[in-house]
Amino acid sequence: VSGVVSASSHLRTMGFKLTLHVDLSQDILGHTTSEVRVDAVPTTTVIWKDDIQPSTSSTMGKVTRRSRRAHGVAVDVHVRGHIFTFSWYQFVRGFVDITVLLQIPSFLVQFVAMYLIGVSSEVYRHTARTELNICGKVQNSIAKLMLAEVAFRA
Repeated sequence: VSGVVSASSHLRTMGFKLTLHVDLSQDILGHTTSEVRVDAVPTTTVIWKDDIQPSTSSTMGKVTRRSRRAHGVAVDVHVRGHIFTFSWYQFVRGFVDITVLLQIPSFLVQFVAMYLIGVSSEVYRHTARTELNICGKVQNSIAKLMLAEVAFRA
């Protein structure tokens, strides 16, 4: 019954379906591996064509004509996996973000100001090393307030 045009469609055609499973993976160093699995499943009426294509074959000078039915193959592809990409922009951006969070630019500016610009560095170092005497500052402030009050009343 198969191959007869008047037969029902599920008996007329027998195709098959190829399912291709591809699993790609890449490690951090960039080595890529892939696993491929192919499943071939015979299926009916999913892939049949009703066109009859004429074919010509010659055998020892004799030409014969016959009609054949064209059948197809359904291909289904499933790809999954993970691939790492490298971006110089993201790398530089991450490096800058980390240096800012670690306050490296302020330490660098302080180091340059204190040690690398000659005479000005001595001034900066002297002001940075000045000890703060809170008791002396409090007594000095109270004395100035008392003098201001006496001057105001006089």
